Amino acid sequence: RQMAYVHRIDNVLFVHGGLTRGFVERYASDIDYDDIDAVVERIDNNQVKFVFAGKPKVINRRKNPRLNINNPCEIVVNGKKMMGKMINISAGGYAFACRDKYIADAVEQKVEVTIQNFALEFKKPLEALIVRCTDDRGEYIVGCRMFEENKEILEYVEKNM
Repeated sequence: RQMAYVHRIDNVLFVHGGLTRGFVERYASDIDYDDIDAVVERIDNNQVKFVFAGKPKVINRRKNPRLNINNPCEIVVNGKKMMGKMINISAGGYAFACRDKYIADAVEQKVEVTIQNFALEFKKPLEALIVRCTDDRGEYIVGCRMFEENKEILEYVEKNM
């Protein structure tokens, strides 16, 4: 038997296999495995530390490959212009960082982004829907899903990975 967990951060669900009875008996032997609240409290209060050695293999389950980039960009939401920097791009979406607080309330809004100094030139800004916005100490990390996949971006990403 094993406890399983699902938790949500913004619009992302994380699923964990959970903790085995053997793990709880080894690292929290003073707690009854069946007392889920006590086990969660012990883990949540950082009373158990996890240390990982080596480079674990990460499986990318995204539909399209994503390329990290670091270009300045102009961002327009509801007519409001802001400056930011691109974080990554794929055929189906992109992420950027921005320090303007206006963006914090723009989830589910249409955004237009013009990437500066980018290898590909687009005839118009890249239009997308903002699907998440995370405040990282005053820098907003914004994830966007484009309305249509862009084959030109897909080819560029695959070539430059």
